[in-house]
Amino acid sequence: MMLKESLEELRLNYVDLYLLHFPVGTNYVERCLVTPPTMLKLENSDHVELCKKMEEQVDAGRTKAIRLSNFNKKQIVTILKSCRIKPACLQIEIQVAIQQRELVDFCHKNDFVVVAYSPLASPGYNNFLHTIGHEGKELPKMLQNPVIKQIAEIIT
Repeated sequence: MMLKESLEELRLNYVDLYLLHFPVGTNYVERCLVTPPTMLKLENSDHVELCKKMEEQVDAGRTKAIRLSNFNKKQIVTILKSCRIKPACLQIEIQVAIQQRELVDFCHKNDFVVVAYSPLASPGYNNFLHTIGHEGKELPKMLQNPVIKQIAEIIT
């Protein structure tokens, strides 16, 4: 874990929340004839082991709480069954096109704070999908949606 080194560089004793940002590891695929040089390869990660390492950071006083981001219900249940410190919150993308109501309800029932990122959409998300090899999948460009533009004009 790099938290100790980060705290030293920031001249801090602790952080309030320590975030496990993405439930999979990524590595760049070597450039070859069939993959562009920026193609990412997703790799499995041991969520339980990562959370146990984060618990060590709580025990050492380097962070007050653990936070997850981009995890699904199944992954969270596995963590809750295996780790002794419950994550304080889950950060997920919530916006008009991605509401994740079932996951939000699950979080509320389990006393997780839900933190929404990109509530006004993710203009770069389609590029990300392309980078990890999900061709043909695209989210609508919500910032160009006439209804959203009209609401923005009314409230500004």
